[in-house]
Amino acid sequence: MFEFEGKVGLVTGANRGIGACFVDALMDAGAVKVYACARKPESMDWAVEKYGSRIIVLRLDLAGPDHIDEVIAQASDVDLLISNAGRGGSGSVVELEDALVRTLFEVHVFGPRRLITGLIPGIVERKGGVILVQSTAALAMSRGGPMYSASKSAATFMGMGLREEMRQMGVKVSNVHPGFTNTDIIATYEIAKAEPRDVVDAALAGWANDEAHVFTDLYSQMVHEQLLTEVDALLFEPVTAGTDLIAEYRRRTNS
Repeated sequence: MFEFEGKVGLVTGANRGIGACFVDALMDAGAVKVYACARKPESMDWAVEKYGSRIIVLRLDLAGPDHIDEVIAQASDVDLLISNAGRGGSGSVVELEDALVRTLFEVHVFGPRRLITGLIPGIVERKGGVILVQSTAALAMSRGGPMYSASKSAATFMGMGLREEMRQMGVKVSNVHPGFTNTDIIATYEIAKAEPRDVVDAALAGWANDEAHVFTDLYSQMVHEQLLTEVDALLFEPVTAGTDLIAEYRRRTNS
C-alpha cells in the first residue's frame, strides 16, 4: 500500500495527463509538499488553486541543464522523485531530424540523470525513492517511432542500473511501463486506453512494493507476457510482433 503522509514529492511533466494524476495521488496520500515541474509554470495554475501552498511550481525543461540545476537547488528535501516528463518522436531511423533525436535523449535520459544525480544524496538520507515513467515502447519497439523506443530503452536501463546502485542504501527505484493511456498524446488513436489515475495508482503501489518494473495496465501486462514467451519475435521481427500484439489487444478489449 502506498503511504506518503508528511512526505515531499517532486513530479516532472506535472501539468497534465499522468503527471497531473501523480500530483493528485501524492496529495491524496498526505504529501506535505509537492514540487510540480513543468516547462510552462502557468500550466500548473490548476494545482495551485486546488492545493494552495502545498504545491511549489518550478519551471523545468529537461533539455536545459541550467533549469535542472535550479530545480536541484530549490528542492533539496525530496523523498520521492517521479521522473515523468517526456515527449513523442515518430519517424524512421534515417528520416527523423537529428535535433529531435537529441531532444528525445535529453528529455528521457540525460536530463533525468542530471536531476537524479543532484537530488539523490537527499533521497538516500531520507530512505526515499525514484520512479521513472517509461513506456512499453522501451521493451517492445514502437513501429512508428524506433528512436523514441531507443531513448526509452536507454532510460529503462539507466533506471535498472540506479536500482542496483541504490539497493543497499534503502532507496527504492522502479521503472514504470504504461501502455495505451487516455492522454493528449494519443487522443486521436482509436484503441482501448487505461485511465491515467489508474496507471498512477498502479505505479505507486508497485513502487511501494519495491517492484523493479511495474506493468500498469492490460496492454503493458501483455507486453510483459510477450517478453517472457516471445522474446525472439521481439528481437528479430519487432514490427510483426508489435502488430500481432496490438491485434490481440484489440480483440481482448473489443476496440
